[in-house]
Amino acid sequence: SSSHLMLPALYFHIKKKKLEFLFPDDFIDYIKKIFLINQNRNKKLLSEIEILRKIFDRNKIDYVFLKGTAMLVANDFEDIGVRMIGDIDLLTYEKNANETFKILKSEGYFNKDHCFFPEKNKHFEKQSKKNHLFAIEVHKRLFDKRKYEKFLKSNDVIKNKIKVSKYKIPCLEHRFLHSVYNHQITDMGYIKMNYNLRSYYDTYRLNIKLKNKNEIKRNKIINSYLYFGNKLKIFNEQVRVNKLTAMKYKMISGRYLGQKVYSFLITTFIYIRNLENLPDQFFEFLKNRNYRRYSVNKIFTFFQKLFA
Repeated sequence: SSSHLMLPALYFHIKKKKLEFLFPDDFIDYIKKIFLINQNRNKKLLSEIEILRKIFDRNKIDYVFLKGTAMLVANDFEDIGVRMIGDIDLLTYEKNANETFKILKSEGYFNKDHCFFPEKNKHFEKQSKKNHLFAIEVHKRLFDKRKYEKFLKSNDVIKNKIKVSKYKIPCLEHRFLHSVYNHQITDMGYIKMNYNLRSYYDTYRLNIKLKNKNEIKRNKIINSYLYFGNKLKIFNEQVRVNKLTAMKYKMISGRYLGQKVYSFLITTFIYIRNLENLPDQFFEFLKNRNYRRYSVNKIFTFFQKLFA
């Protein structure tokens, strides 16, 4: 629960089902404190997105809030304290993204991180503001690689937005699809054959609200996600996957050696796939001290995970 950022949700559902007696008192006290801290954080988030809403409305920026922020606004959770949120993600039309980023800068938001290869990234570097708790990520598209737009088009998400309490967010279907694709594509869950319980909790909550599930067009990426969800006993959907996906699942859910072999093969595959960026990375490494530090840390982390 901790590694999947699910401790507040764990506490909420233990309390809801009146199961505290099954756990040590000090454990319940501990996760209750985390829940209350997160609840207060999310109240602060709602006050900070109100400031952003006024800025966007004043400057006539077309946008939608994404991910956890959008779900919080839409009351997709039973309690405001359940979902842990790291920062505020918002999507604008790509042609307006630079202007949006500059407007926030003029409003006192400053760059928090150094973003390498911004022209290739789906979002700008995070922006923070003094005395504000949450950083902001302005997205110009949903995916780093444009080829994935065939699954969910960024412009369609903005065009089909809905308004909830003055805030613009994706419609229910798009919130569900983005939650799936964010894990499967952005976090490479489809390739790595791994899962994230926070992602599944989001889609589970959205799935409850989806009245006509036939409107969700199935493909291999969604089917793989639902297949894994069935295995985890989160969903109970009729899903058909190809033999390769079933074999990969069997491999990673079986013996320890199989998990290590698959992890090594996938890590190698991802490394080879990213070789197309090598020339840009090499010149950035030579001229940028921050990128050198970032690269060394990344290599060290890679070997640390590989031999863990």
